[in-house]
Amino acid sequence: MIVPVRYATPGAAPEEEAEPVRAAAVEFDGDTDKPLVLLIDDDLTVHELVRRFLQKEGFRVIAAPSGPEGLELANRLRPAVIVLDVMMPTMDGWSVLTKLKSTPELADIPVVMLTMVNNKEMGFSLGVDDYMLKPIERGSFVSVLRRFCSPLPSASVLLVEDDDTTREMLRMSLEKDQFTVIEASNGVEALQKLATNRPGVILLDLMMPEMDGFQFTREVRAIANGRTFPSSS
Repeated sequence: MIVPVRYATPGAAPEEEAEPVRAAAVEFDGDTDKPLVLLIDDDLTVHELVRRFLQKEGFRVIAAPSGPEGLELANRLRPAVIVLDVMMPTMDGWSVLTKLKSTPELADIPVVMLTMVNNKEMGFSLGVDDYMLKPIERGSFVSVLRRFCSPLPSASVLLVEDDDTTREMLRMSLEKDQFTVIEASNGVEALQKLATNRPGVILLDLMMPEMDGFQFTREVRAIANGRTFPSSS
């Protein structure tokens, strides 16, 4: 990126308005099926490192060297995920994160903090989706990005739990991740639900009245004639 330098003429009046910040030019490989990662970091060495190994992993990458440029690119490109540093001049990462999460059009874009500043509490309180420390551990970093760039297909879950509070908490968490939840308060009720529903997974408490989780599992396998459901207890 080339930044033009304007020298002041001695005695000249100062300009009334500064030129607006312009984001760096974007160069893609043309494969729009690949998820786009926006990296906002003032360290150009990090730009090159992240771009090189993420492109090998099947991502498109565009980097911005400052917060204002990153926000402009986020508004224009709507990336699949934003990777954000904390310590930057002009506008730090906390300010960028606050702006992203307060902008309705950008608030749903996952933001991953990648920084040397160990303040996860601050990050999560401001709405960051994940928080990672430099130096980069490649495998973990790629796994995190894939989690946000490759959403799970819609699926149904049969939730079998006799405690109302626990069942409500689990249901809300699952629905937040786009799962359809079928609820049952005990094993007998869950078997009745299975007569008309075929969930992708069964989330099961083992200690329940009327029919415990072990007996329920045996009944399900018998009904399915050998076909087992994925289950978690």
